[in-house]
Amino acid sequence: MSEPGSDRTVSLDEEEGRIHLDPPLHVVVATEILKLFRWSLRGTLVFVALMAAVDAFFIHQKIITPEQRLMTGSIVLTFVTATVVQVGAALAAIVFAVFKHDKITE
Repeated sequence: MSEPGSDRTVSLDEEEGRIHLDPPLHVVVATEILKLFRWSLRGTLVFVALMAAVDAFFIHQKIITPEQRLMTGSIVLTFVTATVVQVGAALAAIVFAVFKHDKITE
């Protein structure tokens, strides 16, 4: 901002660049929910990989036969689907608790 009596012109772009504003609440909430979603899926994938390794070990050691395997395609799909549904439910609960329905316009 210029001093009274000075000839300096101040542009709004310069002033906006100088001022740091916190991001809006919906951006912060969305970012945190996406972090939760990523970590949840990573955990699920690590668990599925670990169980597949145990399954392969058991088959290799002839503890079980391939027909008795623990990790089938449907079990992997169930784990991943359950994780996505749980995170989606948490997302819906947080969004409806934080934001009012009539105020969401974007």
